[in-house]
This record gives sequence, structure tokens and C-alpha cells, in this order.
Amino acid sequence: MSETANSRDEKRAAAPRRGLDVFRRFRRDDSGAHAVEFGLVVVPFLAMAFTIMETAYGFWAGQVLESAVSDASRLVLTGQAQQNAAITDTGSFKAIALCPKLPAFINCADIVVDVRSAASFSSIPPFKPNASGFYDTSGFTYQRTNKSDIVVVRAVYPFPVYASFLGAPGTVDISGRKRLLMSIATFRNEPF
Repeated sequence: MSETANSRDEKRAAAPRRGLDVFRRFRRDDSGAHAVEFGLVVVPFLAMAFTIMETAYGFWAGQVLESAVSDASRLVLTGQAQQNAAITDTGSFKAIALCPKLPAFINCADIVVDVRSAASFSSIPPFKPNASGFYDTSGFTYQRTNKSDIVVVRAVYPFPVYASFLGAPGTVDISGRKRLLMSIATFRNEPF
């Protein structure tokens, strides 16, 4: 009976020491600190990385649109668009001259195109937002042009923005979390 009483006493005395040992080990163990530090840093890091990628993607999409409008304008410049009987309005101009030059990530149905002649280069009206801050494309049309006419080709594309929650200035131009990408080509037609 004395051995049993002694072992119980030893266990009772060892219990507080084990509690202290666990506390000491917990205090020395810093493996959880890395997880906490990662948790504090990962959200701003991913937000910044996503914003940088989206900004680069937006610049690339703008350059792709610029290149496609330049190529489509070349058809007007050389008279090929005027000689093509299938090109009669903005829809057919987009389908024949512009959309084949665009990659699949740009939704060609969302692009609004304006092709018109002008009396002089200085008489071309600037494309500015209206009083409410939106761009009015209701007057956009396709106008057949003649040789030696001054021509303006404009394309407007509402590019979707996903990282606008960061509040970076200039990331969203229009409602619906979109940024307006524009491309304008102004030239004088060749004497075709």
C-alpha cells in the first residue's frame, strides 16, 4: 500500500512540472509565427500582384485593339473597304475588317466603331465624356469615304476590370466595373 501512495504522490508532484514543461516548450516554439506572418502578408501581396497583372493585361488589350484598328483603317485608307460591297455599316465593318484581327479574349460584340470623313483635320471633334462622365457612342456610324477624304476611325471597347476594389486611380472609367479602351486612327485616303 505504501508503494501505491508513493506513486500517487509522485504523479501529483510531476503534474505541475509537466504543465510548466509544456508551457516552456510552447513559448520556445515559433513554428506558428511563420503561419501568422504569412497570413498577414499574403492578402496585400496577392492583391498587389493581381493588380499588376491586370494592369499589364489592360495595357496589352489596349495595344491589341490599337493594332487591329490600325490594320482595319488600312483597308479604308487604300480603298479596299469602299470597294467591298459587303461593308455597308458598322456591323459589317467590324465583322470583316476589325474582328478577324482581334484575339478571342476581346468580345468583338462589345466594340463600338465609328468611321466618318471630316472637312479638315482641325474640324475633327474630340471624343470627350459628357456631363455625367460617360462616353456617348450613340452617334457612331459607318460612312463610306472617297479618295483623298480625311477619315477618322474610332473603336471603343469596355474592358472588364476585376481589381477595382483596390481603389487605384484610373482603373475604372465607366459603370459596371469596366475601363474604356479607345483607339483612334486619323488619316487622308489615298487616291485609289
